[in-house]
Amino acid sequence: GNYRTQLWDKQSESFLPSTPGLGMHVEVKDPDGKVVLSRQYGSEGRFTFTSHTPGEHQICLHSNSTRMALFAGGKL
Repeated sequence: GNYRTQLWDKQSESFLPSTPGLGMHVEVKDPDGKVVLSRQYGSEGRFTFTSHTPGEHQICLHSNSTRMALFAGGKL
């Protein structure tokens, strides 16, 4: 998967460039709920994983920053 983390600016109604230090935690689980990938990444990048089980996999992306709490109502 490819991703880019950007903060939504309400005033300009556009996305701002990636903030230094802001990144993503990526977690992938197989159909049995086993974690296949759990890793921290930067604000922009690519992640890959190898599946050993056929079926639907769950991919979760989470901000690695608690500073987002400062942007009450903010969106990434």
